[in-house]
Amino acid sequence: MTHYDVAIVGSGYAGATLGWILAAQGRSVLLIDRAAHPRFAIGESSTPLADLILDRLADRYGLPGLGSLARYGRWKRDLSQLECGLKRGFSYFQHASGRPYHDTADHRRSLLVTASADTTLADTHWLRADVDHYLTQGASAAGADLCEHTHVQSAVWDQHWRIKLRDATATASAATKNVTAGFLVDATGSSGFANRFLGTRDVTARLQTRTAAVYGHFDGVGSWSQALKQQGFGTADDPFDADHAAQHHLLEDGWVWMLRFDGGRTSVGRVFASDAAPRPCPWRAIADRDTAPGEPAVDALGLRAYPSLAAVLEDARHVAPGSGVVCQPRLQQAQTPVVGPAWALLPTAAATIDPLHSTGIAHGLWGVEQLAGILLDSPAGSPRRLARYAEMLEREIDWLDRIVAVSYANLGCFSRFAISTMLYFIAAIDCEERYGAGESVSALWSVDRPELMAAIDDCTAWLQPPGGSLEQLARRVRARLQPWNTAGLLDASAKNRYRYTAAPK
Repeated sequence: MTHYDVAIVGSGYAGATLGWILAAQGRSVLLIDRAAHPRFAIGESSTPLADLILDRLADRYGLPGLGSLARYGRWKRDLSQLECGLKRGFSYFQHASGRPYHDTADHRRSLLVTASADTTLADTHWLRADVDHYLTQGASAAGADLCEHTHVQSAVWDQHWRIKLRDATATASAATKNVTAGFLVDATGSSGFANRFLGTRDVTARLQTRTAAVYGHFDGVGSWSQALKQQGFGTADDPFDADHAAQHHLLEDGWVWMLRFDGGRTSVGRVFASDAAPRPCPWRAIADRDTAPGEPAVDALGLRAYPSLAAVLEDARHVAPGSGVVCQPRLQQAQTPVVGPAWALLPTAAATIDPLHSTGIAHGLWGVEQLAGILLDSPAGSPRRLARYAEMLEREIDWLDRIVAVSYANLGCFSRFAISTMLYFIAAIDCEERYGAGESVSALWSVDRPELMAAIDDCTAWLQPPGGSLEQLARRVRARLQPWNTAGLLDASAKNRYRYTAAPK
């Protein structure tokens, strides 16, 4: 019976990266996955925090192949075989049903927040089919054993993990095998494995964020920045092309993301600010219809009511996944506890909140950084350090849920929504500056800084609808966050155009 130091269930980007690091450092690693790469996945928009963590991991463990993912310029130079997209920052545009998009001269219905000083240093959109496959190959080349199309039939702790595996592609006589492992990591991105084998409880009901989504990949999506010019909206004061961003189109009942890849494909999804609540939901009307590959994007996502978006999507056709657009009735999930005797959940398995602030990749990589350090120092996992990891992870999940929920609460007023996004950006920038300074960061988004968190909590309370004077609210939030607002956010003279906000990379 083969014994491994660490068994990792799930070979998405987080599980594969952790497996690559551990294997490269001489640990015996087993990567287990029910499916195989390459495959469709979302969670595609990287951020400065994700880049900084990748850089640190690459330097610490001597893996330049990780560092190549951390900048658009490096990626295009070193990994041209992997498709990615250019991300200079975040762009937001508010639409009204039945009306073409319109804005004011001082941009009261749009917001651009720059995350990188130039294209070379820019963030990226990850075509996950390519990236996850690349990371899994890296882990395998470093010595990790990869079992794809493999189901865990049982996992029992008895001085070590006794794991029974079933190969879905093998003949009946060779379908099962038994292995043991000293430590077990759940990197699945869902609740099923942890619920069944680790005894976690589903605590999704306690989350404030409640959203549903339909999404897929499409070819032929038109340029939004070109559409703005054609409609007579000047872009001369924009700090970057609005298409080179995690693009957010805000609607009355949610928003639409557009993430563009260099090869012409675009990830497009529509998020609804409701879930399976006991009332008619617009998401349900889309989810209940018949779909097929090749379907026009405007129909697949139910966007005929928004003329400017419909025009951009009119010629776009669905290309992935092969089964048609994905309809997900509740994006959120959360598990507790997140660690136990000789096991731990990566953030991707512990909780899923929402794509609104592009937090997923950075959060998964933070978990990789924390668990790699723990397991390389103590093969069985130090109980004290695992407890600290769990404390910080649960704080991060709770904070992220609250910060996303307040943005959704203000979806109907673009100016209030823009203020709500600044709570996230200020916390993210503070954390980026700590990484950039070489600090050992124990928690993402600086949730380990009580004074900053208290200030953001106050602002979150003030942002609860209906609220009072917008100008008074903006002044109050700006004053409360001033000690941490190193990027000059919440400045009325900027007219919703912030030229460079992230810490230097």
